[in-house]
Amino acid sequence: IVNAISALLDCKVVRVQEDAAKVLSAVVRQSDEELIQALAPRLLNADPNVRRLAVLALGGVAERGHASLMRMYCDRLEDDDPRARQAAAVTLGAIANRGDSQVVAALRANVEDREACVRQAAVSSLGAVSEKDDRIVIA
Repeated sequence: IVNAISALLDCKVVRVQEDAAKVLSAVVRQSDEELIQALAPRLLNADPNVRRLAVLALGGVAERGHASLMRMYCDRLEDDDPRARQAAAVTLGAIANRGDSQVVAALRANVEDREACVRQAAVSSLGAVSEKDDRIVIA
């Protein structure tokens, strides 16, 4: 069923994509590897809406600090689409381990993003994942 619902993310109708992402987040248990395997390739989809929704859907089920997802989300912080960058920043703030230096560095780079929504999400998420007196955040 996960693969069938995940396939709906590739539909050209945005509403269907959004509903599929919501259903996946609602019905799949946390850290479901089948869902991660089904959605991970969609983080690279040509459609920016599919990439954004894949980030959000995975964030709803990802285990805190899931190493491969942290790398994928950090990569999405460099996405061409600001909504995908914003979604990645918000999701990293929710699921990254506090003090994860790679995540902190990636978010720190987005504090100067050209889009205000991305900058705000990066700053908010830095507050969630950085350690007190973290030098890279203060710099």
